Amino acid sequence: MSYIKKIWSVCPKTWIFLLVTCGVLIALTLLGRINTFAEQYAARFYPILVAIIARVSGLFPFSTFQVVIILVVLLLIFIIIRGVRRGWRTARIAASALCVPVCLLLSYEANCGVNYHRDTFAKAAGLQPSGQYTNDELLFVIDKLIYNIEIILPDINVSPETDTFVLDDSRLNVIAPAAMKKLAERFPCLDTYYPPAKPMFFSRFFLSRGLVCGIYSPFTIEPNYNADMPDGEKPFTVCHELSHLSGFMREDEANFIAYLACRDSGDADFLYSGYTRALTYAINAYYGAAGQDAYFEMYERMPGQVRTELSAVNDYWRPFRDTVAANVSRAANDAYLKANDQSDGVKSYGRFVDLLIAEEINK
Repeated sequence: MSYIKKIWSVCPKTWIFLLVTCGVLIALTLLGRINTFAEQYAARFYPILVAIIARVSGLFPFSTFQVVIILVVLLLIFIIIRGVRRGWRTARIAASALCVPVCLLLSYEANCGVNYHRDTFAKAAGLQPSGQYTNDELLFVIDKLIYNIEIILPDINVSPETDTFVLDDSRLNVIAPAAMKKLAERFPCLDTYYPPAKPMFFSRFFLSRGLVCGIYSPFTIEPNYNADMPDGEKPFTVCHELSHLSGFMREDEANFIAYLACRDSGDADFLYSGYTRALTYAINAYYGAAGQDAYFEMYERMPGQVRTELSAVNDYWRPFRDTVAANVSRAANDAYLKANDQSDGVKSYGRFVDLLIAEEINK
């Protein structure tokens, strides 16, 4: 007991701050696991955080998320060096340094964690994906996606050198927020403030190596995307990250919201991105369900432009697969998803296809 008093006497104000912050974090974490609380939090309180924090981070033309990461590292180094120079006891240095990760955890829980336990978007959209679909139902969705892509092919820009889709990146933050707002007219649960998405610094080195297309920053409530990846993936990815600002954190649902936003945007570039990304998920599911022969038979029916696009995307990501960085990223993402009640881990991304089929069946 005397030892605890001794440690407490070293820096009582810091320990009080830690205890209060940890208490709030624990309370929010426990309450956030209650669906009723999480739903009310996502619908009433989280939009206020988005309106304030996202607007502030949106004022900067660069990704403030990356700046925060750098500042956190520098702050921890500063605390340790300052403490050593001033002759602080180890307990005081540790307590001061501990304030940083505790504040980050509280920020994460408030801006992200609680939302994992709200009602699903599928429920809000009136969809009930069973996860049990036939190959014919899946093939029907694939054929419809191919048909829709064929219609818009004349309206997209294609590189004469590579025969792949070319996007003017400056249009991303014009069309994407408007597409999300338009979708919110159909689904009011999506009505929130949508800031500009930010390209990440050194996207190829940091994101592509980890097989990452985009990141939602819970600390700055900011959507970030991989600026180096193929253009055809960018509109879909930006809408995916924006969907997290409406409080829907599950990856399969964020994919579905992104698909709906692209599809209903009325913009050829976003339509193409949404349809081709949905097609990629669908044909991968079909390969696993129907086998290689049926897959290649279906693949040959695709327009040559689409086959070229999918091949180029695969060629881009191939060098990054099976690397140490990719395996670490995959394992970390899998653990993260499971920690947030997505028990299938990375397999939960495949449930996007269930939502596609469920929507078609309900039409």
